[in-house]
Amino acid sequence: MEQGRYPTRRTRERRLKTMPATSPAQKACLGRYLVALLQPWAVAGRAVAVDSTILLAKGGVWHRKDRNQGIVPHTSIDTEAHWTKSGWHGWCYGCKLHLVATVAAVWIPLAAELTPANAADSDVVPALLRQLPGEARFVLAIGTTMHRTSRRLVIRRTASW
Repeated sequence: MEQGRYPTRRTRERRLKTMPATSPAQKACLGRYLVALLQPWAVAGRAVAVDSTILLAKGGVWHRKDRNQGIVPHTSIDTEAHWTKSGWHGWCYGCKLHLVATVAAVWIPLAAELTPANAADSDVVPALLRQLPGEARFVLAIGTTMHRTSRRLVIRRTASW
């Protein structure tokens, strides 16, 4: 946020282009480093929480009729964003931030992924869980987030602990 406002889509895109493709791995590495340094699980269970939130796109929305024809009616439209239906917000046009963080006195992000809003949590979570530090023992998530693939991954990791 800059001066109380979020940057425009074009500014975000320009800044993202300067970031290396290894950014998610770097975030995971920083999270593991902070876990080792701060030891948030020293007095608590070694749990992580998985969730996602919708980030609304700034500017106009790209309606299905125009998207199917490949027509971008206005330059303020974020063409990377997509539509999704939220039980809380109704229909939304934007992106989704998927996040895994420690559950302790200090919440440390361990893995994150930004996707179009229509990306299913169950498709993104397995890749996020693979980035967790070995100290994590429990995964807290709502049922729709933990797809069968994610559950198998958690069971496999737990068995190796």
